[in-house]
Amino acid sequence: MWASELIGYLTRTTGWSLEYIGQLPARTAMGLYSEIRYQRAVEEYRMASYFAMCICTWANAVSKRHHRTSDFIGREPREPKHKGVTIMAKQTVFKLTLSDGGEYEVGPLTATAMDEVETKFNKAFVELFGGDNVRVGVITYTLWCVLKRNYPDLTEEDFGQRLTAKVITDNYLEIVGHLMS
Repeated sequence: MWASELIGYLTRTTGWSLEYIGQLPARTAMGLYSEIRYQRAVEEYRMASYFAMCICTWANAVSKRHHRTSDFIGREPREPKHKGVTIMAKQTVFKLTLSDGGEYEVGPLTATAMDEVETKFNKAFVELFGGDNVRVGVITYTLWCVLKRNYPDLTEEDFGQRLTAKVITDNYLEIVGHLMS
């Protein structure tokens, strides 16, 4: 799912503004999406189970086999693997020291930043960060999208000049881990 689809879905289902949803940390937005989908599936299952009970009663009356509602509508939806949206919201901020000696706080990855990255590279975020070899340009642009919220004067070009190969190699696991957490 693209970040823009996620933002649109959450806006439609919650009634919250695009600006508010766009500033949610990505993990929180994904947790909300997962929870809303689960709750809707449970509601739909309950509605379908009433109909399935009627069909089950009729089928049991005319058949020698004992039918259950799950024979007609399947099993109940399973809860999402996360342990709630509040846990999803706990995302750390880490500090990154660039080549100019400045220390920058890298905040949480927001849905808006994900959408910007997807738009620039014309690929879903999970495709860009899904493999073992994440391209440097993707990392650089994603970090800049996250940083510009707290550092509006930091241009993409300035950031790219300060983010040297040494900074990336020394902090690679922390950077990618933070962006994917």
